[in-house]
Amino acid sequence: MARGDWEGVFACLEPDNLTRIGENSVAHFMNGGDRAMQTFVALCGEHGVPDDKVSRAARRWSAWR
Repeated sequence: MARGDWEGVFACLEPDNLTRIGENSVAHFMNGGDRAMQTFVALCGEHGVPDDKVSRAARRWSAWR
């Protein structure tokens, strides 16, 4: 596998594992305090994640904790 071969990386991963990786990454930001949450919101904005989805994720996480 060559460096930057993201198609190859994702082809090796099961969808459930990708979901778990994503969930853990989001949880890391949401557990990191205000500065981490601001970074998370900014990254979501840079990558076109709709604000309502980010807000919903934050509300779910707050309720779960």
